Amino acid sequence: MRSISAAPMLALALAALFGGACTVADESTAACPEVVTADGVDVWTDERGCPVPPHEIFSRAGDSTCGWELVDEIVIGDLGAYHWDPVNLLAYVDQQVRNRTFRTADVIDDLTDSGWRRGDEVLWLDPTDERHVYLVRGDQTDRYLLDTEDAIICD
Repeated sequence: MRSISAAPMLALALAALFGGACTVADESTAACPEVVTADGVDVWTDERGCPVPPHEIFSRAGDSTCGWELVDEIVIGDLGAYHWDPVNLLAYVDQQVRNRTFRTADVIDDLTDSGWRRGDEVLWLDPTDERHVYLVRGDQTDRYLLDTEDAIICD
């Protein structure tokens, strides 16, 4: 068995050592530190547009060997892996719904901007609830659920 959220930093380190890694930098972020990440891993940026090291935050699609390509996983430092599952493939783990979407105006008052961006998406946190993070795109907000037991497993 293999967990898609197990040892994410080991996978990044191995990819950097044995190839398949890329350096993120361009002229617009010349004052930013370089960040090395593995193929298939999304790089997040801070409010200045500088790449954020993957030990702080990274994301990736779910494991294709289990047909979970639609699942989006966001891994945040010591907090763990959060999942968005638009077709509820992962409900077998704990019967939790991982595909809740809200109008941004309905949730934004209770949330805090993390400062992290992925393209036109902004990650917002709930200071009173670490079980959820919120990905905001315009007037739509998706709620991601924390994998508290590291139980999202792909055989």
